[in-house]
Amino acid sequence: MNKIIYTLSLLFMLPIYAYSGSYENLASRLVEAGNGLKGQKVVIVPFRTGNGLPETAGADAAHKLNIKLVQELFYDVVSAREFVSADTWVKENGDPGKNSALQLMERLNAQLAVTGELSRKSDTSVLIKTKLINTAAKKTIASVSEEVPNEWETQTEPGYTTEPSPAPASGTVGASYSRTENTVSPIDSYSRPSSDYSRDFKKRSEDYGFLDLFWGFMNNSELNMEFKNDVHNVNAADFTNGAITGSYSSFELKWADLKGTGPIGIRGGFFADMIGFDFGLQYHSYETKNQKVKTNLVIQNSYELPEKYAKMSIYEMNMDLLLRFIKSSVADVYAGFGIGMSIMNLELPYVKDSSNKATDEIALGMSFRIPLGARWKVTDSMHLVTEVSYDAATNMSDFSRGYANEKDSFILSGTRALAGISFVF
Repeated sequence: MNKIIYTLSLLFMLPIYAYSGSYENLASRLVEAGNGLKGQKVVIVPFRTGNGLPETAGADAAHKLNIKLVQELFYDVVSAREFVSADTWVKENGDPGKNSALQLMERLNAQLAVTGELSRKSDTSVLIKTKLINTAAKKTIASVSEEVPNEWETQTEPGYTTEPSPAPASGTVGASYSRTENTVSPIDSYSRPSSDYSRDFKKRSEDYGFLDLFWGFMNNSELNMEFKNDVHNVNAADFTNGAITGSYSSFELKWADLKGTGPIGIRGGFFADMIGFDFGLQYHSYETKNQKVKTNLVIQNSYELPEKYAKMSIYEMNMDLLLRFIKSSVADVYAGFGIGMSIMNLELPYVKDSSNKATDEIALGMSFRIPLGARWKVTDSMHLVTEVSYDAATNMSDFSRGYANEKDSFILSGTRALAGISFVF
């Protein structure tokens, strides 16, 4: 009988043993994540509490982690009393126009912060998600999660306060929790900080720089070509292999469909709150398909364009002003407007130049674009980027085929889509 009772007691205690040491594990993993940061001052901010848990759970868990992290003898951990003092100062004397979390860090002369959030997993367990943040560099160093016992299942009403008890280690205030009415101890504000610092730190971490490597996987573009001479008329036969004859002030082939490669490129930029900026380099190339296109002539208003009638290679340098109108833990969604400069190489195998050779010319160009994209947050240091954009480009300096007074112009426009990998810092 005794053996049965002993076995049942072990089974009953198994959930507790399964989670024993969870706070130790969490503290140890935060130490491992802080490689090279030994001795730096760290603030453990009262955690945010999810649904199904009492109001005090976040502060309880943060306090337990505070004790275990002090025992690791790695960081200089801010005590609860120091936190309360700084929190009170920020509330009474801080600048309301500045980020309260950063004012707290400056007041405590701390470089690092641990923020977290509790979510109820079951009757017996709670998941704690923490982040170790370098606030000066605006960078999340590590994200660490751990399951701990659900010690708050019966605490369904507010009103718990904390009372100081002997400190378990230097610089740390222990706490025992008791139910009182209308009582606020000096440490109770640790459970109810004047500002939601976790949210403030999260807002800070949403500002980041990025370096994107991207490539296009679809495009739908058209090319308009106009050949014009300000002094002499141009001969339409030169551009149509004799299919259209006559001399005209200009000859235009309108909006030929293209197939292309790219864009392939690299760009760097940043987001600060809602506004962002990027600067990039990219390459893309196009060629016309076999098709019937319209001309600007009244009588002979179409021409059967042979395949690869025109081939374009573009090396582009562009910059975008971005507006991030959705920010979430899953993705940032943005739109923008961009301008660019380019080197455009145009080949016209069916059009002869003044030397009776196939036309092959280079000119400077300019472009503008309207992008709409999303940055999918795989990790804090890596995003996946998807983007669609409307792009238009034209030459600024003249193509002329080597003829005096000739000005040939090209307008390339259409939609493009790209995907890429982004390195975040």
